[in-house]
Amino acid sequence: MTNGVVAFPERHTENGERWEPWVAEVVLARHFGVSGRTVRRWREDGMPSRLIGGSRRYRISVAETWHDRRSA
Repeated sequence: MTNGVVAFPERHTENGERWEPWVAEVVLARHFGVSGRTVRRWREDGMPSRLIGGSRRYRISVAETWHDRRSA
């Protein structure tokens, strides 16, 4: 059984920035150890996200920064 963590290989964009995938709500909820409802509530409170192909997606590093600032 896995712990639900998906390791992504280190990749960079053409301009040298670190590439990061957009993840689904369930992945972000699992990352923080909360429910999908909590993630949706955070989004309503201003957590950045994007609609991609009709599905809500998040960047973990952006969500962590938002969460850390909100918790401070």
